[in-house]
Amino acid sequence: MLTNSLRYLCLLTLCVALPVHAADVERFEKIPYTGFVDVFFSGSRDLVPSVASDVLAELQDRVDENVGNSWNATVSSKKLPMFASRSGLQRMDVATALSMQGEKTDQFEKRFFVGIARSKAAWEISVREWDTLSQTLGPTKSASVRDLSASPPVIYDLMGDVFRPIVELGEVDLGTRAVAFTLKAGAFTPPEMIEDSTTDPLRAQVHPNDVILPFIQYRNRDGSLRKNQFLPWTYLVVDGVERGRGVSHFVSGIRVPLGSAQSKRVRTYGLAVKPLFPQSALQLRLRRNNDRRLAAHDVTVATSARLATEPETKLADLFTDRSGTVEIPVFQAARIVWIYIKSGQQLLAKLPYAPGLEEFATVDLPDDGVRLEVEGDIDQLKSRLVDVVARRAAATIRARALAKANNWKGVDRELKTLQELPTRADLQADLTQIRLPRLERARKQRNNVAVRKIQKQCDEISLLIDRYLDPQKVREFVEEINGLRPE
Repeated sequence: MLTNSLRYLCLLTLCVALPVHAADVERFEKIPYTGFVDVFFSGSRDLVPSVASDVLAELQDRVDENVGNSWNATVSSKKLPMFASRSGLQRMDVATALSMQGEKTDQFEKRFFVGIARSKAAWEISVREWDTLSQTLGPTKSASVRDLSASPPVIYDLMGDVFRPIVELGEVDLGTRAVAFTLKAGAFTPPEMIEDSTTDPLRAQVHPNDVILPFIQYRNRDGSLRKNQFLPWTYLVVDGVERGRGVSHFVSGIRVPLGSAQSKRVRTYGLAVKPLFPQSALQLRLRRNNDRRLAAHDVTVATSARLATEPETKLADLFTDRSGTVEIPVFQAARIVWIYIKSGQQLLAKLPYAPGLEEFATVDLPDDGVRLEVEGDIDQLKSRLVDVVARRAAATIRARALAKANNWKGVDRELKTLQELPTRADLQADLTQIRLPRLERARKQRNNVAVRKIQKQCDEISLLIDRYLDPQKVREFVEEINGLRPE
């Protein structure tokens, strides 16, 4: 976490020095949003056409009055009643949204889909946002009103809740993890609105400690979109914003998630997001077999990426259910937490996560089955090693005692027992039978993590076998006993 003085220094340094496309960045913060608000009414018999028209008109007036110079938004109704309910909006996919936006994608950045449906004695209002730049649909948020004529302020508030402001990323300082950014239409936002988290989200857009999801946009030579790539397990946390210029710091499960190199065909953007749900469901599954869910796995939540040395940062110890799912609640202590996923005592993954941004997410993990098999076999091999060492020690003690008593028949019996015990070569051969087939399986699966862990486990037990089953010690003991025999 950056100190306030260091954050301010980064804000001055990074935001002033944007060498790549500086003119474009400056225009970006001064261009207002252009958007559409598409309202879908259900076919309920309780819907009065004149009331519906009044709702559209009042919503248009409210948008025009409140957003100032930062928005140009047009409100209209669409005859698509299948999207009027919350469930209908949630079923809307990217292909449907793309078909609705048409070919003029460069003429607007945002589209708000508003569903209005009768639900028992009330009207259910649901809103979902479509972002043209990233070509993604945000989550759906709903509320209820008893009187439809009272819905415009509710719709407006829901639009603010689901709105995902757009930022363009600039310079990255890997040493301090600072990332400069410019905020779309941010030049129209008064500074006092940024500091007040209760202000209108459609105008203030972002506040300190808000979370940004970065993505890289690749375009073809003709300027058409090739693809958008969101950076997995990577977040930006806003440190400060002034007149559309801001600085943030990144938190990531990737070693170097961001770079400063950009061009006309490769640019880095981000969407500012806020938690809309009290918790998020995380489902653990195998990377190479998504149908296999990972049940009975330990999930520890902490505020620090160094839990081993900072145990006081732990927030919760959780456990995946039969479907491999665990609920991660939103914590007041931190917007972004660190999740430690374990299978037994083995750490499978350590990831940053911002709960509440989505209802459901998946975590794809490497197959730990091969390592678990090796771990079980090595545990058995360790038990054999302990048994052999104990039997060897007992035989040597008995042999010494019998030699002192001049019972050389008993001594010969104990020496024969020593010679018949499994040797170092025997246990190393068994270890080889454990190691080689499992390494081959792990390599076929391209599971490099399992390969490293199997090698480490086998190397550790190999050292123990060499240490405790040194045949030279047996030879020296036999020579010692034979030296005591009467001539």
